[in-house]
Amino acid sequence: METIRQISELEESISFILNKIKEINRLWIRMAHSGSKDKAVREVERNNLRVTVGENIIRMSNLEGISKDMYVQKVLPELMNIIIECKDTTS
Repeated sequence: METIRQISELEESISFILNKIKEINRLWIRMAHSGSKDKAVREVERNNLRVTVGENIIRMSNLEGISKDMYVQKVLPELMNIIIECKDTTS
């Protein structure tokens, strides 16, 4: 029973982090096409988002209980879907 709960919590954590990455990706795209700020400021802000995505990917890979197989079968395909769904080359 404990194992089922741990797997459920792990999947919930992965889902939460992937959702955060999806939202950051949307923000990234909006910032790229926004003309309201100075380009240099926008690039610094977008770089901060890039770092945040990287940190979240690292955080996800370090979750207790995640295996290489789970990462390859669940996480990587979902990351690819996030990128493909946005249909924007900048993401």
